[in-house]
Amino acid sequence: MHVVFEGQIKEWTANPPVTKFGYTAHRETIRTRDDYFTDIKIYLPSTLVTPTANLRLLFVIYGGGWTIGNHHAEEMLLLRPSMQNFDFCIISVNYRLAPEPFFPSPLDDYCDALNWAVDLAERFSFDAECVLLAGSSSGANLAAALSHMARDTGSPNISELSLNILIVGHP
Repeated sequence: MHVVFEGQIKEWTANPPVTKFGYTAHRETIRTRDDYFTDIKIYLPSTLVTPTANLRLLFVIYGGGWTIGNHHAEEMLLLRPSMQNFDFCIISVNYRLAPEPFFPSPLDDYCDALNWAVDLAERFSFDAECVLLAGSSSGANLAAALSHMARDTGSPNISELSLNILIVGHP
């Protein structure tokens, strides 16, 4: 059973079938506060007809012990069920992995990316008043820290976090 599951993950990573679940995906690059350029992947429902759809934003932070991972890390385990059951604007960010950057570089990357996304909420058809942070493992740690940062400092520039989805481990 475990070998079959690993095969599914490898197949998904090689060719993620987001279109099978009614989504399209594209990538953009943003500049963070310390002039680092990071890759962002935006997933939107294919059926999005109007740019004022007011979707919810599912902002995903992948796990990997701060040392491994990428956009595909959460696609099969977290995004697939979300795509099958909900219409979200989903944003995933490739943050800097240890050991090169020192903390809080990954957290800053996510803060900057979330600020960037919220500033462009209308372009991506989501309601900036309805932001859901999701992460697994080290990503859950970063999602929790990001929610505290938003509450305590007002940055990221969101007025309210609707939900935190914190996953400690995968099945």
